[in-house]
Amino acid sequence: MKVIILFFILFSHLGASASKIDINWSEDFDKSLHIKCEGDQECERYFFDEQSIEEEICDNCFSSDLQMTFLFNSIGKELSRGEKVNSKEFFRFIFMRQFISIDYNSPYDLVTNSSVIAKKIKFRKLCEYYTQEPIIFYSRTYFNHLSKPKFIFCGDSIYRAELFLVNERVSLD
Repeated sequence: MKVIILFFILFSHLGASASKIDINWSEDFDKSLHIKCEGDQECERYFFDEQSIEEEICDNCFSSDLQMTFLFNSIGKELSRGEKVNSKEFFRFIFMRQFISIDYNSPYDLVTNSSVIAKKIKFRKLCEYYTQEPIIFYSRTYFNHLSKPKFIFCGDSIYRAELFLVNERVSLD
């Protein structure tokens, strides 16, 4: 019985449409987001099959101020995966280009002194399956500053980014 359930989970996971997003940095610190729509109709609606879009560097991201310190130290603690969202909402947000994306290997991290492997593990815990390379998407303010976390992209799933998510306990009384 366990084998049947395992095969069902594996094949239903492999059959799902997923998009691929990579963050690319040039030597001159130009940043772009490479999006490849792999069967996701909502992604294709905004970005066709494949597209790279420039992402402007935010004004306060290369800093060790209180906000950036909290951002990188809160991953997996105060900042966690919330409910799943549909890809339409996520790709519309990306299409509007008012976001800041951060992954485990971000040069914005001037705060933590963890190894790349430790950062990668910390980020992977944001996804349901630890094998994905998650990207956290934040809102960008009118003044080109990092704002609140919006989404966590996990390849085959997209989640709302939650700050200070409180787990409710069910009482059996």
